[in-house]
Amino acid sequence: MGRSTITKDVQGLDVKVSAKQADTSGYLRDIGITKANADITINFNSSMTASQIQALIDQQPRFVPWGTTLIFQFADGTYNLTEPLYFIGFFGGGRIFVQGNTSETAGLHTNQAVFLDFSGTASGLSSIYVNACSIQSFVIRYLKIRKFGSDVIKIRDSSASVVYCYCIGNSSSHAIVEFQRSFGRVNYTYVSGGAATGIQSDDGATIICLNNDDTGTKPVYGLDARDGAVIGRRGTKPSGSTADEHTQSGGVIR
Repeated sequence: MGRSTITKDVQGLDVKVSAKQADTSGYLRDIGITKANADITINFNSSMTASQIQALIDQQPRFVPWGTTLIFQFADGTYNLTEPLYFIGFFGGGRIFVQGNTSETAGLHTNQAVFLDFSGTASGLSSIYVNACSIQSFVIRYLKIRKFGSDVIKIRDSSASVVYCYCIGNSSSHAIVEFQRSFGRVNYTYVSGGAATGIQSDDGATIICLNNDDTGTKPVYGLDARDGAVIGRRGTKPSGSTADEHTQSGGVIR
């Protein structure tokens, strides 16, 4: 069969994924999991570098069928990471979890056993970047994440959720958690630090924010919706040093 090339822009980088056309059974054989109803766990530990972790992420099939769960599991510990982690182009009816210790409190907490410290990465690059993922469920959970000089988590052109996390950022021109042209949720997550925004929805994104908070070190704005984006807020929300909520260019918080 012939090959096509899918090109995605990843924070200014061109990432090309070669993919065979579908064969007669309808599977994308070289980029897909062909066995449904399976749990596949990819394990990481704190001795690994960002490049080693990224290599394992990139080795996984893009197509995740219905009934399959692909789990990226971080073992307890502190990870000193000098490069971002990219999750690009996953699709299908399955689920993906990027997670720490799932035995922790299913609610707001700051004592996550997994600490992803991206403070050594270059300014301007998000620490966890999810792009072009169209999948039944993509969840980032039970992680403490720190990044200076950019977004801590950025979701772009995807459907994803951030739950039970503790995110720390201080960029005066970036959000701590940002959704761009995406759908998703941020639930029971602390956002802390002097960043421009705690949780931001922009470029038409629609997100639900449920019972999030700051830890006392506030961003400039707690919630920010801009460029036609929507934030549906319920329960507690992060406070801002200037304002708890901010909208511009047709953004709505309700």
